[in-house]
Amino acid sequence: MSESAALETGIGSGHWEKMEFRILLEPRQQDRVRDRIVKTKTGRAYSQKYKSTKQQLYERQLAAFIREQSPDGPLKGPIILDIQSYIEVPSSKTKKFHAAADRGEEWPTGKPDASNLLKNLEDIGNKILWVDDAQIVDVRIRKSYGSPARWQLTVWYRKDRQ
Repeated sequence: MSESAALETGIGSGHWEKMEFRILLEPRQQDRVRDRIVKTKTGRAYSQKYKSTKQQLYERQLAAFIREQSPDGPLKGPIILDIQSYIEVPSSKTKKFHAAADRGEEWPTGKPDASNLLKNLEDIGNKILWVDDAQIVDVRIRKSYGSPARWQLTVWYRKDRQ
């Protein structure tokens, strides 16, 4: 997205800067929160929500990649996100399908859902890239086949708001 394209979003004028990230992790959607029953010493029971170990590990890895490439402290002001996720072609697909995917003629229309990929990035970016994901005023997310599996993230922000 060019600076003019960023301004076309209707956010207003100003000096937009961008940061680009290439994250060599397989794009994954956020796992559902799990639930367990916990009993206190007094015998009362309550429900406790938690993330799976697999999700916690993925979040730590993704956050580490982002921290490694990000500026000092989270960004302030409006944020525009442009996300490209590349997903490996499943080995179960035919050679013909693989060739079509390489030419950009096939798209990953199954899971993970684009909206769930976005949610994962929004949550992990909190306090690292931006103060809160409520700052995101415009977003574009795409899924395509590619190797290696990876995220490519462009973050547009207002330089005059930092």
